[in-house]
Amino acid sequence: MNMGSSDLATVSESILPFKPGKVLIIEAVGIRAFRLPLPSFELEIKVLDLEGNLIYTSTRQKVCSGDSILSSPKSGEIATTSYFFGPGRDPIIRLLPTQKEFAEVDMGGEKKEFRVDELEVIKVSNKGLLTRTTVFTSSKWGTFEWSYGSRRDDLKTNLLTLEKKIWSGEDKSQLKSIKIAELVRNEETRTKRSSKCSAGNGGHQVLSEDAEFEVEERLVVATLLVMLKKEIDRRRMTQMAAIGAMSS
Repeated sequence: MNMGSSDLATVSESILPFKPGKVLIIEAVGIRAFRLPLPSFELEIKVLDLEGNLIYTSTRQKVCSGDSILSSPKSGEIATTSYFFGPGRDPIIRLLPTQKEFAEVDMGGEKKEFRVDELEVIKVSNKGLLTRTTVFTSSKWGTFEWSYGSRRDDLKTNLLTLEKKIWSGEDKSQLKSIKIAELVRNEETRTKRSSKCSAGNGGHQVLSEDAEFEVEERLVVATLLVMLKKEIDRRRMTQMAAIGAMSS
């Protein structure tokens, strides 16, 4: 798929134009529309680059658990997600120290590096009861928002867009956005064995050229995977309601 700037239009107006950069392939099948309301049997989700190289792996230990570990071939375990099924129970992401996170300290004229072992804990919550828009705040990077949209094209593209929210103006009353990334799902990018009716299916995650200056890539990936889990949750709730209606 051609990832030109004309193909990757913004969902909402931002401070800066969105310039597509790095592309990650999210290999997630999700769940079908017509099935029993069971958890996803997909215990491992791989994230690849366009050449097919493994960049990240998200792993669950049990089908009945939504908890997962995000790892990379270079750094090992880099984030964990505690995920809870049902409304009003916010997922919690913990960013783990990586080998690149060191603090340089001057020790009597001699500079030494020390490992930074502080965890950053991030809650991911819905913006409101009647919306799928989801927000999270990082003490280091700021506030972000995942929202749904679409693109008018022959491929019937669905978008899941991440924006950074910034309060500006002298009284901090103006809310503006910087588009960081979007998950592009259509006939060309959708994960194989999934369909447009699947919930929690993957696609091409496109990062902006300047994304690395606004947020850590692993946080983008971890929160996106939470969004896919939430899609599966909503589908399961619908399936439960349908079974309840048929049995009443």
